[in-house]
Amino acid sequence: MGAGAAAAGELPVSEVLPALVAALRSAGRVVLCAPPGSGKTTLVPPALVDSGLCERGEVWVLQPRRVAARAVARAMAARRGEAPGESVGYEVRFERAVSARTRIRFITEGILTSRIQRDPELGGVAAVVLDEFHERSLHADLALALTAEVQGALRPDLLLVVMSATLDPEPLARFLGGCPVVRAEGRSHPLTVGWRERGDPRAIGADAAEGVRQVARAMAAGEAPPGDILAFLPGVREIDDAARSLSQRPAEGFATVLPLHGRLPPALQDRALAPSEVPRVVLATNLAETSLTIPGVSAVVDTGLCRVSRHDVALGTDRLELSRISRASAEQRGGRAGRLGPGHVLRLWPEREHAALPAFDEPELRRADLSWLLLQLRVWGVADVGAFALFEAPDPRALERAAELLDLLGATEGPGGPLTAAGREMAALPTSPRLARALLAAREAGVLPETALVAAWLEEGRRLPGERGPADLGTLVAHLKAAPEAERLRRTAHTLVRRLRDRSAAPARGPVDEGAITASLLSGFPDRLVVRARPDRPELTMSGGRGGVLEWPERTRAGRYLLALDVDAGRRGAFARTRVRLAVPVDPGWLEGRPQVRSVERVRWDAERERVVAERERSLGTVVLERVALPLADRALAAELLEAEAARDPSRALTLDEAACGLLRRLQIVAEHVPEAGLPADAQALLRAALPGLCAGLSSLAELRRAPVAQGLLAGLDHRQRQALEEHAPQHVEVPSGSRIRLRWPEDGPPILAVKVQEVFGWTASPTIARGRVPVVLHLLDPAGRPLQVTSDLGSFWRGAWSDARKQMRSRYPKHRWPEDPLTAEPSRRTTRPR
Repeated sequence: MGAGAAAAGELPVSEVLPALVAALRSAGRVVLCAPPGSGKTTLVPPALVDSGLCERGEVWVLQPRRVAARAVARAMAARRGEAPGESVGYEVRFERAVSARTRIRFITEGILTSRIQRDPELGGVAAVVLDEFHERSLHADLALALTAEVQGALRPDLLLVVMSATLDPEPLARFLGGCPVVRAEGRSHPLTVGWRERGDPRAIGADAAEGVRQVARAMAAGEAPPGDILAFLPGVREIDDAARSLSQRPAEGFATVLPLHGRLPPALQDRALAPSEVPRVVLATNLAETSLTIPGVSAVVDTGLCRVSRHDVALGTDRLELSRISRASAEQRGGRAGRLGPGHVLRLWPEREHAALPAFDEPELRRADLSWLLLQLRVWGVADVGAFALFEAPDPRALERAAELLDLLGATEGPGGPLTAAGREMAALPTSPRLARALLAAREAGVLPETALVAAWLEEGRRLPGERGPADLGTLVAHLKAAPEAERLRRTAHTLVRRLRDRSAAPARGPVDEGAITASLLSGFPDRLVVRARPDRPELTMSGGRGGVLEWPERTRAGRYLLALDVDAGRRGAFARTRVRLAVPVDPGWLEGRPQVRSVERVRWDAERERVVAERERSLGTVVLERVALPLADRALAAELLEAEAARDPSRALTLDEAACGLLRRLQIVAEHVPEAGLPADAQALLRAALPGLCAGLSSLAELRRAPVAQGLLAGLDHRQRQALEEHAPQHVEVPSGSRIRLRWPEDGPPILAVKVQEVFGWTASPTIARGRVPVVLHLLDPAGRPLQVTSDLGSFWRGAWSDARKQMRSRYPKHRWPEDPLTAEPSRRTTRPR
């Protein structure tokens, strides 16, 4: 907590400090569960120092955000009448205020991981406190696992405290070996909660501003406790919109409106965190949710929204998604109003929706790129990450993708292989593996200072200068070198250059070597290489075959290959499309000799040509740079690939001629009417079973469509099945004349026997198949081969319609035999009378 907090003795955590210290004396580790505003951050670190348990080192307190680490350290130091860096200090990425006198050090999570990798015994550290663990950042999960392992294997005297306001403590305690759980109950001050229907989702800032006005009116009417108003919004754009609305129509009694978010310079952040003598409205992102106490706040306006970073696997980039907060987060935000006295919370959603919110925030482990985590664990010596004791096991598929990325970046010798020298150096840099790899390449190319500026811009959110942003890298670098708002990025870049021990001077004064910078960035973002089909069109083919579009194609230099630097994955769903706001040309020559460019010879199915092809393919990531045709030598593999393609839809891949269709129908009839014969009936399954034999020696659908399908089907039947088929659905029927006539097998219905009527004289009834269960339909033909009668009941035909048919046929074909009694007449293949 910060300056202006309630007296320590009034905070709920003060009552459990003796129990917490006793638990640490006996077990060395403890989980503290206490509601927001109860004094965890303020009281626990000094209590550890005062307990006598930490005389041999510092108390390190991990905070999820740099703003919180700095603010809490400054507030605690101020209460002691000191400047930060004396008994209380802080260390965040690229900034520190500590000294030999420091006993309590507030740090961000990456600092602890880096220290453990350099000094596994954590020399000079007596206790580690993980604050706000319920936020479940990737860094916090790794810090917990590494600290617990250090304590168990190397430093049994190291103390470990995990603190949370909303997380269920029991699973955490079990993970820590059944350590004690200490609970602080109750809230320092009462809170009232109001609700409101959700406003226009396209006007979040304006809706929040109206909520602020509503609370201000309640304060003026004495219906809410007086004080400052803290409003939670999802992002900088909404904060700007709300500030604009409040400047046009101020809240009653509130002339001062201050923003608070991570992109602000520290001086402006400190302004929002400092006490104020005039009523004010602070518009903040969720960084004000935990640890920080903004002095004077008595009311919270909560939009119930946040932006969550989620990794887009296809693009290799993170995107910010607008999301509803969890109930735990709503409790945290509301707690900001009750830290200094009675408070009021206005939630900009109806009460009926509250129970439907998720109970807790989704851990970053489930939605982030895990390459950084995997790289750190590999440096730690973990061979099987799946077996390493993390609080929550990562998704194996996400780990597999992370391993593939590290291999692509050259950090490992193959996916899951040993670390390379570059991989170890990348792990030591306080940035992502992608940017670390780009910086190593930039050092070799002599453009590290400029590339570090671009890397800082990429990592800090890619806010483009101007409405449309820079058209090229030269413009971007020039802006980052000179713009006042880029001062923080310049400090970050300078620190990265210093960490890489580069002895080159400051950024070059002459023209920027855009080519060398682009080539360096390509080393870290090989899967951001995109292909522009036509120089006059904005459409792009991106990694994985995904489509994209240049936002300002007229400002992008010509080139078939581009490196997409600023990418917006867009909305998910049917209308999703990827917009590229900044892309720079890539000279194809830069791709030659790169370790990420893979050349493989392979045999594959070519869908467009409908055949198996052999080729040599050069690719960078999933972008194919070149394909060269090769002779198709492996005929067995070609047949397998052809079979796999044909199996997707055998009816389309094969030519089902009359013989094949007839055989399938015969099998179907027997399976349906003589099930005891045990013949298969599924046509698609039968065709798939025939494919191996039909595809042997072939490589294209054109060849396969000429294959004798009926032979292939018969080859799939054993001897018993063939006998049963011929017995119950014979191909031929012998008629009274002695002729053996082939049956026809229509797709539906019984088989057909087309025969001249003179050949069936003497037959008293129609033939049947399938043990008499299926009649054969007779197509009785006249001498010209035209149908005379269609019947499946020959006896009825002889007795009835034959007489009329005989009269017609005698007049039409007088030379042919038309006996009055066909049952006693001699059947004959000849239809005319003998001379």
